[in-house]
Amino acid sequence: DIYNVQRYGYRDHYGVKGEANISLLIDTTEPSTFLIDGMHTIFLCHAKRFLLFIQDSLKQENVDEINKKLKHISYIHDILRRPSSLSNVNRWKASEIRVFIMYLSIPILYDYLPIYSNYALALYVLFVRLVHDFWQGPDSYDDAKLLINTYETCITTKSVQIKPLFPPRLLTITMHTQQHIPQQCVDSGACEHRESFLFESFLGNLKSNLKGPLGAIHQIAFAYAADLYLNHNSRSGNDEILLNGGFTIDRQTNTYGANMVVDKNEIEILKKLLDKKLTISKASISFFTRYHQNITTYHSFFYKKRKTSCSYLVSLTDNNIVWVICFLLVNQQPYAIVQSLKRCEKQTMSDFFVNFPYYDILKRYLDNIFTLCYIQYPDVQRTDSFLLVPCLKIRHRIVLVEFRNLFCCTEFQFGAFSEELFFKEVFSKEVGVSSQELHSFSSRKYECSTILPSSIACGCIKSASRGLYSNADLIHDDY
Repeated sequence: DIYNVQRYGYRDHYGVKGEANISLLIDTTEPSTFLIDGMHTIFLCHAKRFLLFIQDSLKQENVDEINKKLKHISYIHDILRRPSSLSNVNRWKASEIRVFIMYLSIPILYDYLPIYSNYALALYVLFVRLVHDFWQGPDSYDDAKLLINTYETCITTKSVQIKPLFPPRLLTITMHTQQHIPQQCVDSGACEHRESFLFESFLGNLKSNLKGPLGAIHQIAFAYAADLYLNHNSRSGNDEILLNGGFTIDRQTNTYGANMVVDKNEIEILKKLLDKKLTISKASISFFTRYHQNITTYHSFFYKKRKTSCSYLVSLTDNNIVWVICFLLVNQQPYAIVQSLKRCEKQTMSDFFVNFPYYDILKRYLDNIFTLCYIQYPDVQRTDSFLLVPCLKIRHRIVLVEFRNLFCCTEFQFGAFSEELFFKEVFSKEVGVSSQELHSFSSRKYECSTILPSSIACGCIKSASRGLYSNADLIHDDY
């Protein structure tokens, strides 16, 4: 019937009970009708098949070495599911495959794969990163199509013996579906903004925040205590209590920080630095171990609870990569004391693919996404190398992997925009809550688990859901 409507223009179709409902249907092409979910199409389907193929092609001793490298990686604290063993790749969750493919696979697998497998992996990783983290609108369409087409050409190439270099199981409908992702990004934005990761994470937060009637009572009590505390302070005119209580709040930029407790040696180090870098009154300076901007939390090297996480290596807007030693509040403006990581001038990531027939394509993207730096850890005794930069110049946190006596650095952008976009543009319209009131809700990176005004995110009130701040964090330390 649809065929007849389209070909002959027939609009009336009658059955035994009258006009058929099918005459009202309009047929559309499937790729433009349904959004492709990258969580299943990319990570749980094609990427997982690719990793299983790689696992099968490796020797057991190589797999053991890869597993050892994975266990020694210091992840950003927001990466909750961390790939720990390539031997269990068939049981990896989508989030584990995502972390491995996008951030770890190239520097970790390079020394163990055949040259052509490395080429194919690099092309696919760059395509995935482009449609997720580095999408710049319609201008990125041609680049994304070029990468995915070159990747498909690479995995369909045959060897001298006229045998395919890659198994046929990689050439499925999923491979073809990925050809439509660039056009979908043009129509709907980058993949990260609409993947199931975001919505499943949101549902998980709703579940943890609302556990039946008791959860609602806890939220009401939390809101009442917060309003009571703030009203009391506003009547007393003591605005410093809010500052000294734990956070400093900027409603325009949604930024705030947690106070730090430093020992005497650390205080002396900071004093020496500030005497050289600052000429303002030292009485107006406060120290912090963590810095929050929108939904992202940045740690510092002085943060005592960072354990094995690495959330204090960040990129700046000038493309430098730095270690964050600590945060400062100077005249109500947040700053960071940082130590630069020196880039490797002799080698870039693309130099390892120089013999690849598609080298020009790789070089255009690889060096912009993966940066090689000399191995250098934070050293608080080298105060002469410290720099003072505004926190607003911090761009992203960095995922760090050791690669051939160098650091391979790449920006971690997951969640930096997509959750904010969802809550501000979608959730706020449905619920009727302003974007300023949403910054303390819905993300595990936030301390408050209820929909409350931004002004109640004061450090003296402990989180009702996760309790990320202990009492020790709330001790104020003026210079």
